[in-house]
Amino acid sequence: MSERDPRELAALSSALELKTNVSDRSTPGVYITLTRSGAVYIADIHDPDATPTVTRYAGGAANALRDGQPLPGVHGFSFNASTGLGAVLWWKDPTECTDPSLPYAGTTRSTSRVLLVARLKDETTAQQERAVSTLHELIRALRDPNLDYPALVACLCTDEE
Repeated sequence: MSERDPRELAALSSALELKTNVSDRSTPGVYITLTRSGAVYIADIHDPDATPTVTRYAGGAANALRDGQPLPGVHGFSFNASTGLGAVLWWKDPTECTDPSLPYAGTTRSTSRVLLVARLKDETTAQQERAVSTLHELIRALRDPNLDYPALVACLCTDEE
């Protein structure tokens, strides 16, 4: 974070519209969610009648299968920064079932505590990637015991013209 200009964080914050929660039933748009583990989820809702696209980017934890790629079979999701609860619901590919004679309704994956939910004002892929990268750097910086937190906040709150 020390290598990155704090104005980039200010630019990121101006590119985000903070929300309390988001789910597959939310207003169409691209939403970003940050969890305690440092994982970032991008939820793309373009058609309320279509299945949403949810992509997970690893944080401090080990990379999960398919990180950075849309999660297959997502049926729904919910992230709530007020309660800290987050979950992704999906149906498993029937060809991957070990016993196709057994009924399978799907699975719910809970996330670590939800810290932030925001709607990206600019929905381009480049902005999504920039937001993920900057949030990961911010998490790393906030874990640094030598961080000058008051100076960081002052930089973010200073309005430069």
